[in-house]
Amino acid sequence: MCDIDKIIEEIISDLKIDISEQLQFELSKIISFKPACLKNIISIDEFETSLKDIIIRIFNSNPFIVMNEILSCVKEKNIIKEIDNIYTMEEDLQKDLLTIQDSINLEEFSIITKVYEPEVYEKTFEDNENYIDYIKYNINYIDYYEKKLVLDGVLNNYLLNIYDAENSGLILKCDVRGVLKDENMMPFLEYILDACVNITYKNNKMAFFNLFAAIDSYIELLYEKVFSFYIENYTYYIENVKDCVEEFYEFLNEGDKGKIISEVNEFLKRKIKYFSNNSRRLINEKLKPIIKELDPTKEIYFEFDNIISYLLKAEKIRNTIAHGGRNIQNYNVGELFYNVLSLIFSITTSDDACLSNWSKVLCRAYYCSDSNYKCFEISE
Repeated sequence: MCDIDKIIEEIISDLKIDISEQLQFELSKIISFKPACLKNIISIDEFETSLKDIIIRIFNSNPFIVMNEILSCVKEKNIIKEIDNIYTMEEDLQKDLLTIQDSINLEEFSIITKVYEPEVYEKTFEDNENYIDYIKYNINYIDYYEKKLVLDGVLNNYLLNIYDAENSGLILKCDVRGVLKDENMMPFLEYILDACVNITYKNNKMAFFNLFAAIDSYIELLYEKVFSFYIENYTYYIENVKDCVEEFYEFLNEGDKGKIISEVNEFLKRKIKYFSNNSRRLINEKLKPIIKELDPTKEIYFEFDNIISYLLKAEKIRNTIAHGGRNIQNYNVGELFYNVLSLIFSITTSDDACLSNWSKVLCRAYYCSDSNYKCFEISE
């Protein structure tokens, strides 16, 4: 290999690394996560199990436990409702403890991720609020589709009858966490949260489709952004290489300098041509090349082939379900959920989430009774 070919190889190699760093930064901005503490997700008794198994188990039953902690778009609001009409059975009116019902509309949320136990307060003449315990409400169920909280509870009819209670200026307070309607969510995140709702309602087949729609949407978004990146930065990189050649390779003749620029130009044009083709296969021809762009030296995503292999197998199961196949007993929606988030975490944090055991998303500190944080080793 002649010296000019070695120089071209070195320049393009350096260019690939520079492009990967810039792309990592651009793609990390698609979605933000906040580090979550494990103590808010799992109990100390579960630390004997691998973190992956714990997370998959949670995703199979109540994925909102995790999503509520890690999504930056989740906000908490204190919902207040005046108690002016208490519902109870007519035959209960003579009892000391009345069974009562109520409901709260949560229409300002597009997705509800967590609801805390409601409390009842009484307004005073000084416009203060005093907590009262002769009326207590509990959460009966959350209607995730209608954005409604249904409550049941008891009223101590001996201390305050129902008619006085309705005219005592009582208010019901409840802290609610979720995604507000005015939040501009990416489509892939909407699909993920829809999957959470379907898993909560035990509709795992629909959740499986939701998660694949999320994968599809997320990879297409990455693919589009990589294409846009090359279009927007084409001139910048050409000019940058020209300056580099003039500064560090002034000893070359004009023909060799021109050859370097020509090779870089062809390299960038090949990238633009490749990522301009939207008809490529989703995982093998879109996701894999994206990972190669982000990690050209294979120093980050050591175990990413495992995610790719899993998604390809899950894709076959998805196709089987879509075409009415019945041999689908071997799919695990929690495991698919884990791999989908591992993919997104890896891209967002420029870190192999599977290899690092989600360390950039989940904090291992667990709060102990002696007011110190104790860290537990989580097995792989």
